[in-house]
Amino acid sequence: MSYNISYETGTFELFSDTIRAWISRNWTASNTANKTPTFISPGGKASSTASTSRVKNHVWPSNATNDEVYFNEGDTLLTDDIDLGRKIYMKTTIVYVDIFSRDARRQRLYEIEINRIIANNFPDASTRINKSNNSNVSAISTFQDEEIEFIHPESIEGKEFARTVQSSGELLCNWQVTR
Repeated sequence: MSYNISYETGTFELFSDTIRAWISRNWTASNTANKTPTFISPGGKASSTASTSRVKNHVWPSNATNDEVYFNEGDTLLTDDIDLGRKIYMKTTIVYVDIFSRDARRQRLYEIEINRIIANNFPDASTRINKSNNSNVSAISTFQDEEIEFIHPESIEGKEFARTVQSSGELLCNWQVTR
């Protein structure tokens, strides 16, 4: 069975890479005590604030002394089958967002800034998210929620990470395909 991705231009890009670049482009360092973390995703293309090409899989960071935000794509769920004379399938892909910081205050500022970006730039039918190259449009049509609910693990396993504060959340990205 063959699917066509709705609205996307250019070649397919992982949503984790799209969200990483989108957050990076909209980041305002003055909202986070003039600090900008490193933004990391599996295909992370270099830019001034989102520079990496390391592959991470929703795990603890390799360098616990840096402020880092990891974006990792999870499962894709089929949410609806709408019959409008052609088969349109609504899908939801989970993008995990993990924040690692050297102190709790800064980590909380990062959470607030990410949620500010989502609220102020919420995609809808007329406003869409560009891919990491900032010229092609991604398949993401909207998000399930208007903010990420971050959770904070009560204990950190492994003493090599004892200097890091972590929070994790999920951004549910909605998109469409036709068959």
